[in-house]
Amino acid sequence: MSHRMDEYTQELASLHYTQEQKNRLAAVSVHLAQQDTPRPTYRRRPVRRALLITAAVCALLIGTASATGMLKTIAEWFSPIFGTSSTQQADIINEIGTPIGVSDTDNGITLTAEAIVLDKYNLCVAYTISWEDDDAIDLPDWELSKPDFNTPGPKQYLLFEKPMYMLDTTSGYGVDYWFTDADPNDNQIEYYETYSSNGTPDALTTGELTVDLENIQAVTMDQDNNVTHNTIATGHWQLTFDATSEKDCSVTPGNVERNFEAADFSITVKDITISPIAVHIGCEFQSELFTVYDIEKDTEELENRRMEKTEQLQQIPVILTKTDGTTVDLTNGNGFSISSDDTTAYLSKGGILSEITPIEDMQSISIGDITYDIPHN
Repeated sequence: MSHRMDEYTQELASLHYTQEQKNRLAAVSVHLAQQDTPRPTYRRRPVRRALLITAAVCALLIGTASATGMLKTIAEWFSPIFGTSSTQQADIINEIGTPIGVSDTDNGITLTAEAIVLDKYNLCVAYTISWEDDDAIDLPDWELSKPDFNTPGPKQYLLFEKPMYMLDTTSGYGVDYWFTDADPNDNQIEYYETYSSNGTPDALTTGELTVDLENIQAVTMDQDNNVTHNTIATGHWQLTFDATSEKDCSVTPGNVERNFEAADFSITVKDITISPIAVHIGCEFQSELFTVYDIEKDTEELENRRMEKTEQLQQIPVILTKTDGTTVDLTNGNGFSISSDDTTAYLSKGGILSEITPIEDMQSISIGDITYDIPHN
């Protein structure tokens, strides 16, 4: 027994968990290995006994086992979004991320929510989609990646046929998602979702997140924007899990309320929140064009004016400057949105960063002609 305990403990030594978690994981692994019938919590695809033991233990204690039973750190799950080229980047995302380990299986295909990482205005979720039968999913022969809809030209990508996302929050939000394939030689692909606060001044204070997903389609868009859909997997998957974290990693410059002019509007900055994963800038402005309108009754001229102003607001420059002098252009970031109530229009600018950036490596953030120094705690 002690020899086997030593083996389990040694295998866990390189993972980013506390010593207590490692000891508990090793102990429970030995205990489960001696049982006649393992009882996994969630429906999962059949796997070899040893791998099933590992997956069950990790889902119980640290939630970072994939459907194949292989352990990954949170940084590894999110490397396709943020990259983890340095130990510092990996340490940051392992610290602020949270494992999940919730699965649903239908038609021989398992969807597993592996981990989340979030700040006040943004949430990212990493999933795996796995299967045993080689015929369960007919993957296309092109590389899976996030489509770039800002660039004209042909595109190929995967999507769920009928996606529904229900986030328990007081804020409006936008959702983006895409698929990748880290290892084309295995029966698994990765799926990512990002949620960003949508226009309203409220933070993305989250509770439970429910995703309801049906069928997977391969989509091909040609040069003339003609679109072809081909169903490559059938099934219906629903997951509900906690989407909160007490690991607030964000900072806010002091005295952010300042005014600037853009698109013939006087715009007031109301909030700036910066984290290692994203930048959020919340603004307000007055405009009947956005606060008093009826989509069904507005004229084509009014709608064209609204579109013109929206495009001008989207082009307000947002630049993150690092301490080494390099810059990150977030002008067309995925955090852009406009909303309104009866009197005030709300503008959100910024977005999720393409790589983990330590706060101490950030010098300033600017919107329009206003620049704010970023505080270092």
